[in-house]
Amino acid sequence: MDTIIRLVGIIREKGQATFEHIHVEGTRDTIEAATAQVVGRFTYQSALGAGPDGRTEYQTASPPETSTRETRHD
Repeated sequence: MDTIIRLVGIIREKGQATFEHIHVEGTRDTIEAATAQVVGRFTYQSALGAGPDGRTEYQTASPPETSTRETRHD
């Protein structure tokens, strides 16, 4: 596999599908799998203006962006 593209979105939490689980834990697990498989490129895209200074309650989309930037697959 050459590339993984992770596009994730969640509108409302339900059961185990929480913002934290989907955005943070799910992205962490995907990065770990990509590293184990020596994937050349990992692309993560979030939405909703999430970020350290974002103006949304969905701030769990921001930590995966940092994790993705800090992970090297080459």
